[in-house]
Amino acid sequence: AATATLTPGTDGKLEAFLTIVTTMDGSDLVVLAKIRLAKAEAAGFDGVVQENTQWWNSFYDQRENGRVFHGATGTDCSEDIRAIYQSYADSHGGGTKTDMRQLECSASYALPERDFQEWDSAPCYNEIFTTSQIVRNRADNQDMWKQLFQHWLPGGKQNAHDMFGMPGMLITHGYLPPVKPDKYVHTTITLELCLGTMAQTIKPVWDEWDYGGDVNYLRNECYPLMKGMALFYAAYAKKGDDGYYHIIPCMQEESWGIYPNFSRNKDIISSLCLFRWGLTRAADAAEFLGVDADLRQHWREVAAQLTPYPTWKRTEGMVYAEMPGLEPIRLGGDHFGDAASYPTVLADEINLDSPQDQKDMMIRSVRMLPSGNTSQVLLLLGMPPDTTTNRRRRDDDAEMLLNSRSGRIHLFPVPSPVSDVAFHNFQARGGFLVSACKNVTGVSHLEIVARRDNQCRLMNPWPGK
Repeated sequence: AATATLTPGTDGKLEAFLTIVTTMDGSDLVVLAKIRLAKAEAAGFDGVVQENTQWWNSFYDQRENGRVFHGATGTDCSEDIRAIYQSYADSHGGGTKTDMRQLECSASYALPERDFQEWDSAPCYNEIFTTSQIVRNRADNQDMWKQLFQHWLPGGKQNAHDMFGMPGMLITHGYLPPVKPDKYVHTTITLELCLGTMAQTIKPVWDEWDYGGDVNYLRNECYPLMKGMALFYAAYAKKGDDGYYHIIPCMQEESWGIYPNFSRNKDIISSLCLFRWGLTRAADAAEFLGVDADLRQHWREVAAQLTPYPTWKRTEGMVYAEMPGLEPIRLGGDHFGDAASYPTVLADEINLDSPQDQKDMMIRSVRMLPSGNTSQVLLLLGMPPDTTTNRRRRDDDAEMLLNSRSGRIHLFPVPSPVSDVAFHNFQARGGFLVSACKNVTGVSHLEIVARRDNQCRLMNPWPGK
Protein backbone atom coordinates (compact mmCIF):
# COMPACT_ATOMS: atom_id res chain seq x y z
CA ALA A 1 0.00 0.00 0.00
CA ALA A 2 1.17 3.51 -0.68
CA THR A 3 0.03 7.11 -0.44
CA ALA A 4 0.66 9.49 -3.32
CA THR A 5 0.38 13.27 -3.39
CA LEU A 6 -0.68 14.77 -6.72
CA THR A 7 -0.15 18.51 -7.28
CA PRO A 8 -2.28 20.28 -9.90
CA GLY A 9 -0.59 22.52 -12.44
CA THR A 10 -0.91 26.27 -12.57
CA ASP A 11 -4.23 25.93 -14.38
CA GLY A 12 -5.61 23.91 -11.47
CA LYS A 13 -5.73 20.68 -13.50
CA LEU A 14 -3.69 17.51 -13.38
CA GLU A 15 -3.24 14.58 -15.71
CA ALA A 16 -2.51 11.17 -14.26
CA PHE A 17 -1.95 7.76 -15.79
CA LEU A 18 -2.73 4.77 -13.61
CA THR A 19 -2.25 1.10 -14.37
CA ILE A 20 -3.13 -2.08 -12.57
CA VAL A 21 -0.68 -4.96 -12.84
CA THR A 22 -1.08 -8.36 -11.21
CA THR A 23 0.94 -11.56 -11.09
CA MET A 24 -1.20 -12.71 -14.04
CA ASP A 25 0.83 -10.27 -16.15
CA GLY A 26 4.27 -11.36 -14.98
CA SER A 27 6.56 -11.65 -12.01
CA ASP A 28 8.20 -8.22 -11.78
CA LEU A 29 5.19 -6.00 -11.27
CA VAL A 30 7.08 -2.73 -10.91
CA VAL A 31 8.95 -3.20 -14.20
CA LEU A 32 5.74 -4.07 -16.01
CA ALA A 33 3.94 -1.06 -14.54
CA LYS A 34 6.74 1.31 -15.55
CA ILE A 35 6.70 -0.01 -19.14
CA ARG A 36 2.96 0.52 -19.38
CA LEU A 37 3.06 3.99 -17.90
CA ALA A 38 5.96 5.09 -20.11
CA LYS A 39 4.01 3.97 -23.18
CA ALA A 40 0.93 5.87 -22.02
CA GLU A 41 2.93 9.01 -21.24
CA ALA A 42 4.59 8.96 -24.66
CA ALA A 43 1.24 8.83 -26.41
CA GLY A 44 -0.37 11.34 -24.07
CA PHE A 45 -3.95 11.35 -22.87
CA ASP A 46 -5.28 11.93 -26.38
CA GLY A 47 -3.25 8.96 -27.60
CA VAL A 48 -4.78 6.69 -24.96
CA VAL A 49 -8.26 7.87 -25.93
CA GLN A 50 -7.47 7.27 -29.60
CA GLU A 51 -6.16 3.76 -28.90
CA ASN A 52 -9.30 2.93 -26.95
CA THR A 53 -11.55 4.36 -29.66
CA GLN A 54 -9.77 2.39 -32.37
CA TRP A 55 -10.21 -0.84 -30.40
CA TRP A 56 -13.95 -0.34 -29.95
CA ASN A 57 -14.44 0.74 -33.58
CA SER A 58 -12.59 -2.34 -34.79
CA PHE A 59 -14.68 -4.59 -32.57
CA TYR A 60 -17.87 -2.94 -33.78
CA ASP A 61 -16.80 -3.42 -37.40
CA GLN A 62 -16.14 -7.09 -36.63
CA ARG A 63 -19.64 -7.40 -35.21
CA GLU A 64 -21.14 -6.03 -38.42
CA ASN A 65 -20.61 -9.61 -39.57
CA GLY A 66 -23.56 -11.69 -38.45
CA ARG A 67 -26.04 -8.82 -38.23
CA VAL A 68 -29.73 -9.45 -38.91
CA PHE A 69 -32.08 -6.80 -40.30
CA HIS A 70 -35.86 -6.66 -40.52
CA GLY A 71 -38.16 -4.44 -42.52
CA ALA A 72 -38.37 -3.41 -46.16
CA THR A 73 -35.66 -0.76 -45.72
CA GLY A 74 -33.37 -2.98 -43.66
CA THR A 75 -32.95 -0.35 -40.96
CA ASP A 76 -34.48 -2.34 -38.10
CA CYS A 77 -31.88 -4.58 -36.49
CA SER A 78 -33.24 -7.54 -34.61
CA GLU A 79 -30.85 -7.68 -31.68
CA ASP A 80 -30.27 -5.56 -28.62
CA ILE A 81 -27.32 -3.34 -29.53
CA ARG A 82 -25.61 -4.41 -26.30
CA ALA A 83 -25.46 -8.00 -27.58
CA ILE A 84 -23.02 -6.88 -30.27
CA TYR A 85 -20.43 -6.07 -27.61
CA GLN A 86 -20.82 -9.29 -25.65
CA SER A 87 -17.45 -10.90 -25.21
CA TYR A 88 -19.01 -14.19 -24.12
CA ALA A 89 -22.44 -15.49 -25.04
CA ASP A 90 -23.14 -18.20 -22.47
CA SER A 91 -23.73 -16.92 -18.96
CA HIS A 92 -23.86 -20.48 -17.63
CA GLY A 93 -20.18 -20.85 -18.42
CA GLY A 94 -19.25 -17.46 -17.03
CA GLY A 95 -20.43 -13.90 -17.18
CA THR A 96 -17.16 -12.76 -18.74
CA LYS A 97 -14.80 -14.11 -21.38
CA THR A 98 -12.21 -15.75 -19.18
CA ASP A 99 -9.05 -17.54 -20.30
CA MET A 100 -8.16 -20.77 -18.52
CA ARG A 101 -4.63 -20.51 -19.90
CA GLN A 102 -4.22 -17.39 -17.78
CA LEU A 103 -5.65 -19.19 -14.74
CA GLU A 104 -8.97 -17.41 -15.15
CA CYS A 105 -12.42 -18.95 -15.02
CA SER A 106 -15.92 -18.26 -13.77
CA ALA A 107 -19.48 -19.48 -14.01
CA SER A 108 -22.84 -17.92 -13.27
CA TYR A 109 -22.93 -19.78 -9.96
CA ALA A 110 -19.18 -19.67 -9.25
CA LEU A 111 -18.00 -16.10 -9.57
CA PRO A 112 -14.32 -15.43 -8.80
CA GLU A 113 -15.01 -12.60 -6.37
CA ARG A 114 -16.98 -14.86 -4.01
CA ASP A 115 -15.28 -16.19 -0.91
CA PHE A 116 -17.38 -19.37 -0.89
CA GLN A 117 -18.44 -21.18 -4.05
CA GLU A 118 -21.63 -23.15 -4.46
CA TRP A 119 -19.79 -25.57 -6.69
CA ASP A 120 -16.09 -25.88 -7.43
CA SER A 121 -15.27 -22.49 -8.94
CA ALA A 122 -14.99 -23.36 -12.61
CA PRO A 123 -17.12 -23.48 -15.76
CA CYS A 124 -19.71 -26.19 -16.22
CA TYR A 125 -19.39 -27.83 -19.60
CA ASN A 126 -22.10 -30.22 -20.66
CA GLU A 127 -24.55 -27.69 -22.10
CA ILE A 128 -22.53 -26.37 -25.02
CA PHE A 129 -24.92 -25.78 -27.91
CA THR A 130 -22.95 -23.04 -29.63
CA THR A 131 -23.03 -23.76 -33.36
CA SER A 132 -25.49 -20.94 -33.96
CA GLN A 133 -22.97 -18.51 -32.47
CA ILE A 134 -20.47 -19.73 -35.08
CA VAL A 135 -23.10 -19.23 -37.79
CA ARG A 136 -23.51 -15.66 -36.53
CA ASN A 137 -19.77 -15.21 -37.13
CA ARG A 138 -19.06 -14.85 -33.44
CA ALA A 139 -16.59 -17.66 -32.85
CA ASP A 140 -14.53 -15.34 -30.65
CA ASN A 141 -17.17 -15.39 -27.93
CA GLN A 142 -16.74 -19.15 -27.56
CA ASP A 143 -12.96 -19.14 -27.09
CA MET A 144 -13.25 -20.31 -23.50
CA TRP A 145 -13.86 -23.94 -24.45
CA LYS A 146 -10.75 -24.07 -26.63
CA GLN A 147 -8.66 -22.41 -23.96
CA LEU A 148 -9.93 -24.81 -21.29
CA PHE A 149 -8.75 -27.80 -23.34
CA GLN A 150 -5.46 -26.19 -24.31
CA HIS A 151 -4.73 -25.48 -20.66
CA TRP A 152 -5.84 -28.87 -19.34
CA LEU A 153 -4.29 -30.97 -22.12
CA PRO A 154 -1.43 -32.26 -19.87
CA GLY A 155 -3.90 -33.16 -17.12
CA GLY A 156 -6.24 -34.73 -19.65
CA LYS A 157 -3.45 -36.94 -20.98
CA GLN A 158 -2.47 -37.89 -17.44
CA ASN A 159 -6.11 -38.75 -16.69
CA ALA A 160 -6.41 -41.01 -19.75
CA HIS A 161 -3.13 -42.78 -18.97
CA ASP A 162 -3.29 -43.14 -15.19
CA MET A 163 -7.00 -43.78 -14.68
CA PHE A 164 -7.77 -45.80 -17.82
CA GLY A 165 -4.44 -46.96 -19.23
CA MET A 166 -5.35 -45.45 -22.58
CA PRO A 167 -3.78 -43.06 -25.09
CA GLY A 168 -4.97 -39.55 -25.90
CA MET A 169 -6.72 -37.39 -23.35
CA LEU A 170 -9.91 -37.50 -21.31
CA ILE A 171 -11.58 -34.34 -20.08
CA THR A 172 -15.15 -34.99 -19.05
CA HIS A 173 -17.97 -33.11 -17.41
CA GLY A 174 -16.82 -31.52 -14.20
CA TYR A 175 -15.45 -28.32 -12.77
CA LEU A 176 -11.76 -27.94 -13.53
CA PRO A 177 -10.37 -25.09 -11.42
CA PRO A 178 -7.84 -22.50 -12.68
CA VAL A 179 -4.74 -24.21 -11.31
CA LYS A 180 -1.59 -25.78 -12.73
CA PRO A 181 -2.85 -28.50 -15.09
CA ASP A 182 -0.23 -31.15 -14.36
CA LYS A 183 -2.64 -33.38 -12.44
CA TYR A 184 -6.26 -33.92 -13.32
CA VAL A 185 -8.75 -32.70 -10.73
CA HIS A 186 -11.47 -35.31 -10.23
CA THR A 187 -15.01 -34.49 -9.18
CA THR A 188 -17.65 -37.23 -9.02
CA ILE A 189 -17.63 -40.55 -10.84
CA THR A 190 -21.09 -40.00 -12.30
CA LEU A 191 -20.04 -36.75 -13.95
CA GLU A 192 -16.80 -38.26 -15.17
CA LEU A 193 -18.63 -41.09 -16.93
CA CYS A 194 -20.42 -38.54 -19.14
CA LEU A 195 -17.99 -39.45 -21.90
CA GLY A 196 -19.71 -37.54 -24.68
CA THR A 197 -18.93 -34.28 -22.91
CA MET A 198 -15.39 -34.18 -24.28
CA ALA A 199 -16.61 -34.07 -27.89
CA GLN A 200 -19.37 -31.63 -26.93
CA THR A 201 -16.80 -29.23 -25.48
CA ILE A 202 -14.42 -29.56 -28.43
CA LYS A 203 -17.23 -29.01 -30.95
CA PRO A 204 -16.94 -25.17 -30.82
CA VAL A 205 -13.24 -25.61 -31.67
CA TRP A 206 -14.14 -27.78 -34.68
CA ASP A 207 -16.94 -25.44 -35.73
CA GLU A 208 -14.53 -22.51 -35.75
CA TRP A 209 -12.49 -24.37 -38.39
CA ASP A 210 -15.42 -25.97 -40.21
CA TYR A 211 -17.33 -22.72 -40.62
CA GLY A 212 -14.35 -20.36 -40.69
CA GLY A 213 -12.00 -22.28 -42.97
CA ASP A 214 -8.62 -21.19 -41.57
CA VAL A 215 -6.23 -24.06 -42.39
CA ASN A 216 -3.54 -22.85 -40.00
CA TYR A 217 -6.10 -22.85 -37.21
CA LEU A 218 -7.02 -26.44 -38.06
CA ARG A 219 -3.40 -27.56 -38.08
CA ASN A 220 -2.12 -25.73 -35.01
CA GLU A 221 -5.08 -25.42 -32.65
CA CYS A 222 -7.94 -27.68 -33.65
CA TYR A 223 -6.38 -30.95 -34.79
CA PRO A 224 -4.15 -31.54 -31.72
CA LEU A 225 -7.30 -31.52 -29.56
CA MET A 226 -9.29 -33.62 -32.03
CA LYS A 227 -6.50 -36.19 -32.18
CA GLY A 228 -6.22 -36.46 -28.40
CA MET A 229 -9.99 -37.01 -28.16
CA ALA A 230 -10.09 -39.58 -30.98
CA LEU A 231 -7.20 -41.61 -29.59
CA PHE A 232 -9.07 -42.06 -26.33
CA TYR A 233 -12.47 -42.72 -27.88
CA ALA A 234 -11.10 -45.35 -30.26
CA ALA A 235 -9.37 -47.14 -27.38
CA TYR A 236 -12.36 -46.91 -25.02
CA ALA A 237 -14.94 -48.38 -27.40
CA LYS A 238 -14.78 -52.20 -27.33
CA LYS A 239 -15.99 -54.60 -29.97
CA GLY A 240 -18.59 -57.08 -28.73
CA ASP A 241 -19.58 -60.55 -29.91
CA ASP A 242 -22.33 -58.90 -31.99
CA GLY A 243 -19.72 -57.21 -34.18
CA TYR A 244 -20.56 -53.71 -32.90
CA TYR A 245 -18.39 -51.42 -30.80
CA HIS A 246 -19.91 -50.61 -27.40
CA ILE A 247 -19.27 -47.83 -24.86
CA ILE A 248 -19.22 -49.33 -21.36
CA PRO A 249 -19.47 -47.75 -18.85
CA CYS A 250 -20.94 -44.38 -19.75
CA MET A 251 -23.48 -41.97 -18.28
CA GLN A 252 -26.20 -39.68 -19.53
CA GLU A 253 -25.33 -36.06 -18.81
CA GLU A 254 -26.84 -34.93 -15.49
CA SER A 255 -29.05 -37.99 -15.13
CA TRP A 256 -27.08 -39.64 -12.40
CA GLY A 257 -27.10 -43.24 -11.22
CA ILE A 258 -24.79 -46.23 -11.39
CA TYR A 259 -26.47 -49.60 -11.86
CA PRO A 260 -25.06 -52.92 -10.57
CA ASN A 261 -22.36 -54.21 -12.92
CA PHE A 262 -23.02 -51.15 -15.09
CA SER A 263 -26.04 -53.03 -16.41
CA ARG A 264 -27.61 -49.84 -17.77
CA ASN A 265 -24.54 -47.62 -17.89
CA LYS A 266 -23.77 -48.52 -21.46
CA ASP A 267 -24.37 -47.27 -24.98
CA ILE A 268 -25.99 -44.02 -23.86
CA ILE A 269 -27.23 -42.25 -26.98
CA SER A 270 -25.29 -39.05 -26.25
CA SER A 271 -22.04 -41.00 -25.90
CA LEU A 272 -22.70 -43.00 -29.06
CA CYS A 273 -23.46 -40.01 -31.28
CA LEU A 274 -20.62 -37.89 -29.93
CA PHE A 275 -18.09 -40.73 -30.16
CA ARG A 276 -19.12 -41.14 -33.80
CA TRP A 277 -18.97 -37.38 -34.38
CA GLY A 278 -15.56 -37.02 -32.72
CA LEU A 279 -13.95 -39.99 -34.47
CA THR A 280 -15.32 -39.04 -37.89
CA ARG A 281 -14.39 -35.38 -37.67
CA ALA A 282 -10.89 -36.19 -36.38
CA ALA A 283 -10.44 -38.53 -39.35
CA ASP A 284 -11.70 -35.79 -41.70
CA ALA A 285 -9.16 -33.36 -40.25
CA ALA A 286 -6.30 -35.86 -40.51
CA GLU A 287 -7.22 -36.59 -44.12
CA PHE A 288 -7.39 -32.90 -45.01
CA LEU A 289 -3.97 -32.29 -43.44
CA GLY A 290 -2.49 -35.45 -44.96
CA VAL A 291 -1.39 -36.94 -41.63
CA ASP A 292 -1.98 -40.05 -39.48
CA ALA A 293 -3.32 -42.27 -42.27
CA ASP A 294 -3.30 -45.42 -40.12
CA LEU A 295 -5.06 -43.72 -37.24
CA ARG A 296 -7.79 -42.15 -39.34
CA GLN A 297 -8.60 -45.50 -40.95
CA HIS A 298 -9.12 -47.05 -37.51
CA TRP A 299 -11.13 -44.06 -36.30
CA ARG A 300 -13.52 -44.41 -39.24
CA GLU A 301 -13.85 -48.13 -38.63
CA VAL A 302 -14.86 -47.66 -34.99
CA ALA A 303 -17.26 -44.83 -35.87
CA ALA A 304 -18.95 -46.90 -38.59
CA GLN A 305 -19.42 -49.94 -36.35
CA LEU A 306 -20.74 -48.32 -33.17
CA THR A 307 -23.87 -50.05 -31.96
CA PRO A 308 -27.20 -48.59 -33.19
CA TYR A 309 -28.96 -45.98 -31.08
CA PRO A 310 -31.31 -47.22 -28.37
CA THR A 311 -34.99 -46.89 -29.28
CA TRP A 312 -38.38 -47.48 -27.69
CA LYS A 313 -41.64 -48.41 -29.35
CA ARG A 314 -44.64 -46.29 -28.39
CA THR A 315 -48.17 -46.53 -29.69
CA GLU A 316 -47.50 -43.42 -31.79
CA GLY A 317 -44.37 -44.98 -33.28
CA MET A 318 -40.69 -45.60 -32.60
CA VAL A 319 -38.73 -42.97 -30.66
CA TYR A 320 -35.10 -42.50 -29.72
CA ALA A 321 -34.27 -43.49 -26.15
CA GLU A 322 -31.53 -42.23 -23.91
CA MET A 323 -30.33 -45.68 -22.82
CA PRO A 324 -31.01 -49.23 -23.98
CA GLY A 325 -33.92 -51.20 -22.60
CA LEU A 326 -35.48 -48.37 -20.61
CA GLU A 327 -38.62 -46.44 -21.51
CA PRO A 328 -37.86 -42.72 -22.00
CA ILE A 329 -39.38 -40.62 -19.24
CA ARG A 330 -38.96 -37.09 -17.90
CA LEU A 331 -39.72 -35.95 -14.36
CA GLY A 332 -40.36 -32.44 -13.15
CA GLY A 333 -36.91 -31.86 -11.68
CA ASP A 334 -34.93 -33.39 -14.52
CA HIS A 335 -32.13 -31.50 -16.24
CA PHE A 336 -33.39 -29.41 -19.16
CA GLY A 337 -31.21 -31.25 -21.69
CA ASP A 338 -32.49 -34.32 -23.50
CA ALA A 339 -29.71 -36.72 -24.54
CA ALA A 340 -31.97 -38.31 -27.17
CA SER A 341 -31.87 -35.00 -29.07
CA TYR A 342 -28.08 -34.95 -29.35
CA PRO A 343 -27.86 -36.67 -32.79
CA THR A 344 -29.48 -33.46 -34.08
CA VAL A 345 -28.43 -30.62 -31.77
CA LEU A 346 -24.80 -31.71 -31.34
CA ALA A 347 -23.70 -34.45 -33.75
CA ASP A 348 -25.37 -32.87 -36.84
CA GLU A 349 -26.25 -36.42 -37.83
CA ILE A 350 -30.02 -36.11 -38.25
CA ASN A 351 -30.38 -32.90 -40.22
CA LEU A 352 -32.39 -31.21 -42.96
CA ASP A 353 -31.00 -33.57 -45.60
CA SER A 354 -31.51 -36.79 -43.63
CA PRO A 355 -34.05 -39.40 -44.73
CA GLN A 356 -37.57 -38.34 -43.84
CA ASP A 357 -38.17 -41.33 -41.57
CA GLN A 358 -35.18 -40.33 -39.41
CA LYS A 359 -36.38 -36.74 -39.17
CA ASP A 360 -39.92 -37.86 -38.31
CA MET A 361 -38.59 -40.16 -35.60
CA MET A 362 -36.51 -37.41 -34.02
CA ILE A 363 -39.41 -34.94 -34.13
CA ARG A 364 -41.70 -37.53 -32.57
CA SER A 365 -39.11 -38.26 -29.86
CA VAL A 366 -38.75 -34.66 -28.67
CA ARG A 367 -42.43 -33.80 -28.96
CA MET A 368 -43.51 -36.73 -26.82
CA LEU A 369 -41.06 -35.76 -24.07
CA PRO A 370 -40.64 -31.97 -24.35
CA SER A 371 -37.43 -30.52 -22.91
CA GLY A 372 -35.21 -27.50 -23.23
CA ASN A 373 -33.82 -28.98 -26.46
CA THR A 374 -37.20 -29.51 -28.16
CA SER A 375 -37.44 -26.13 -29.84
CA GLN A 376 -33.89 -26.33 -31.16
CA VAL A 377 -34.49 -29.78 -32.64
CA LEU A 378 -37.64 -28.58 -34.41
CA LEU A 379 -35.85 -25.50 -35.71
CA LEU A 380 -32.88 -27.49 -37.01
CA LEU A 381 -35.24 -29.83 -38.85
CA GLY A 382 -37.05 -26.98 -40.57
CA MET A 383 -40.02 -26.45 -38.27
CA PRO A 384 -41.03 -23.42 -36.17
CA PRO A 385 -39.78 -23.74 -32.59
CA ASP A 386 -42.28 -24.92 -30.01
CA THR A 387 -43.28 -21.90 -27.93
CA THR A 388 -45.00 -24.06 -25.29
CA THR A 389 -41.75 -25.64 -24.07
CA ASN A 390 -38.82 -24.18 -22.19
CA ARG A 391 -36.64 -22.47 -24.76
CA ARG A 392 -33.25 -22.31 -23.14
CA ARG A 393 -31.44 -20.15 -25.70
CA ARG A 394 -32.59 -17.85 -28.48
CA ASP A 395 -29.25 -17.54 -30.27
CA ASP A 396 -30.24 -20.57 -32.36
CA ASP A 397 -32.52 -18.18 -34.30
CA ALA A 398 -29.54 -17.71 -36.63
CA GLU A 399 -30.19 -21.18 -38.00
CA MET A 400 -33.74 -20.23 -38.84
CA LEU A 401 -32.08 -18.05 -41.50
CA LEU A 402 -29.13 -20.25 -42.52
CA ASN A 403 -28.68 -23.95 -41.78
CA SER A 404 -25.72 -25.85 -43.23
CA ARG A 405 -25.31 -28.67 -40.71
CA SER A 406 -25.70 -31.29 -43.42
CA GLY A 407 -22.92 -29.69 -45.46
CA ARG A 408 -25.46 -28.14 -47.84
CA ILE A 409 -26.51 -24.51 -47.42
CA HIS A 410 -30.23 -24.01 -46.77
CA LEU A 411 -31.49 -20.41 -46.86
CA PHE A 412 -34.42 -19.40 -44.63
CA PRO A 413 -35.32 -23.04 -43.91
CA VAL A 414 -37.84 -22.33 -41.12
CA PRO A 415 -41.23 -20.74 -41.90
CA SER A 416 -41.41 -17.30 -40.32
CA PRO A 417 -44.15 -14.68 -39.97
CA VAL A 418 -41.54 -12.04 -40.84
CA SER A 419 -41.64 -11.37 -44.57
CA ASP A 420 -38.69 -8.97 -44.95
CA VAL A 421 -35.44 -10.12 -43.37
CA ALA A 422 -31.75 -10.06 -44.28
CA PHE A 423 -28.50 -11.27 -42.77
CA HIS A 424 -24.94 -10.17 -43.44
CA ASN A 425 -21.87 -12.45 -43.50
CA PHE A 426 -23.21 -15.47 -41.71
CA GLN A 427 -20.88 -18.49 -41.83
CA ALA A 428 -21.68 -21.87 -43.41
CA ARG A 429 -19.88 -25.19 -43.14
CA GLY A 430 -16.96 -25.44 -45.53
CA GLY A 431 -15.67 -21.95 -44.79
CA PHE A 432 -18.27 -19.91 -46.69
CA LEU A 433 -19.47 -16.39 -45.90
CA VAL A 434 -23.14 -15.99 -46.83
CA SER A 435 -25.33 -12.89 -47.08
CA ALA A 436 -28.95 -13.07 -48.21
CA CYS A 437 -32.32 -11.39 -47.93
CA LYS A 438 -35.89 -12.36 -48.64
CA ASN A 439 -39.25 -10.67 -49.01
CA VAL A 440 -42.81 -11.85 -49.60
CA THR A 441 -41.88 -13.18 -53.04
CA GLY A 442 -38.91 -15.23 -51.82
CA VAL A 443 -35.14 -14.87 -51.77
CA SER A 444 -34.20 -11.63 -53.52
CA HIS A 445 -30.43 -11.50 -52.94
CA LEU A 446 -27.69 -14.05 -52.29
CA GLU A 447 -23.93 -13.65 -52.03
CA ILE A 448 -21.51 -16.44 -51.14
CA VAL A 449 -17.79 -15.91 -50.57
CA ALA A 450 -15.43 -18.89 -50.38
CA ARG A 451 -12.52 -18.49 -47.99
CA ARG A 452 -10.80 -21.74 -48.94
CA ASP A 453 -10.79 -24.07 -51.94
CA ASN A 454 -13.89 -26.16 -51.32
CA GLN A 455 -17.02 -27.43 -53.03
CA CYS A 456 -20.07 -25.24 -52.37
CA ARG A 457 -23.37 -27.07 -52.07
CA LEU A 458 -26.51 -24.91 -52.01
CA MET A 459 -30.18 -25.83 -51.91
CA ASN A 460 -31.53 -23.83 -54.84
CA PRO A 461 -33.54 -20.94 -53.33
CA TRP A 462 -35.30 -20.36 -56.67
CA PRO A 463 -36.90 -23.73 -57.54
CA GLY A 464 -37.47 -24.12 -61.25
CA LYS A 465 -35.13 -21.28 -62.10
